[in-house]
Amino acid sequence: MNILIGVSGGIAAYKIADLVRLFIKEGHQVKTILTENAKYFVTPVTLETLSKNKCHTELFSSTRDVEHVELGKWADIMIIAPATANIIGKIANGICDDLLSTVVLALDKPCYIFPAMNTNMLTHPSVNDNIAKLRDWGYIVYDPAEGELACGDTGKGRLPDVDLIYQMVMAETERAEIFSSLSGKNVLITAGSTKSYIDPVRYIENGSSGLMGAELARQAWLRGAKVTLICNKEVIEKFQWAKYYTDTTVLVETTEDVYNNVRGLFDAADIYISAGALCDFKNEPQLEKIKKDNKDITIKLKPSVDVFSELSRSKKKQLMIGFALETSDLERNAKEKLNSKGMDLIVANSVEAIDSNSSSVVIIDSKGIRKYVKESEKRIVADEILKEVEKLLAGQEAAKAKTSQEAH
Repeated sequence: MNILIGVSGGIAAYKIADLVRLFIKEGHQVKTILTENAKYFVTPVTLETLSKNKCHTELFSSTRDVEHVELGKWADIMIIAPATANIIGKIANGICDDLLSTVVLALDKPCYIFPAMNTNMLTHPSVNDNIAKLRDWGYIVYDPAEGELACGDTGKGRLPDVDLIYQMVMAETERAEIFSSLSGKNVLITAGSTKSYIDPVRYIENGSSGLMGAELARQAWLRGAKVTLICNKEVIEKFQWAKYYTDTTVLVETTEDVYNNVRGLFDAADIYISAGALCDFKNEPQLEKIKKDNKDITIKLKPSVDVFSELSRSKKKQLMIGFALETSDLERNAKEKLNSKGMDLIVANSVEAIDSNSSSVVIIDSKGIRKYVKESEKRIVADEILKEVEKLLAGQEAAKAKTSQEAH
């Protein structure tokens, strides 16, 4: 793609050199615009060296081209990062007093805006109103990251890491250009593990990073779905990009938390994917921390609520997809779980998948094995799973159409 990056005068402007480098490395063409204040943080020479293109800074130059129009025509997309309160206010109120603000108003391409500023500035009513206005007009304005700010404060207002900016922009582009198979569908996904506390500081937990659930959320979102992700806070902390691929993120800690939240959202769901490694057992936790010198400790476990089985009893239109992680007889145990829990599809994998970036799986339905997916990155595995979900949906739609036709 031809990518136009506008840089306004925030301290995070220095990060844009790495963003330019990343887009160039992935084969894209990049041109840049610096505001006058942005030059304090990154130089035109730096961006020209990395992009192999002129860095544009002046509204009126000696060239014969009308730059603010020509740059917009050249670009496939535009990114503004960091976007200060000043440039956001200019765009929202039609002020064109420099090259960047003028290009944006002459642009008829997708524009991705990444605000970065002090938390107090970000929460000021005028900035909130301007951001809301831009979103209403169709600009894609991302929420800033949280953490330590340049001024020493801690809060919301940081520019996201450039790797994350790259992923978010490319995902938006992919979604707009490629996928629409799940458009209008509500997809509910669980990811990561849950805990069962023994005492206030100790707990039992299944092993799971939550990566597969996060990747499934990404793939569903790319296909146009409205995605709700239910997971523990560690999943979002480890895979920060996941929240940008979900419309709603619900944080939970125990299996009962998952059940209570999923039950409230289940009726509105079209697809439920249970990719979470929910703790199967619970006990009554001690109120005080168990001392290390206690030589006689007994933990009495009982089954936690079986979330999938409980939900399947109230199933109406939903497609229900579950996972089976087994240490032996993978396919046989997965088939038994599929039948006993009322699943439409089950994804079977082995314990080697825990905390790994890759996995091999077997996808099974009531008729038998649908697909083997060899060892691949979980991003690719998630894509293969969603392809099978698409086929199931197509089968459902075909059956409905046939029934309707016969009724007439």
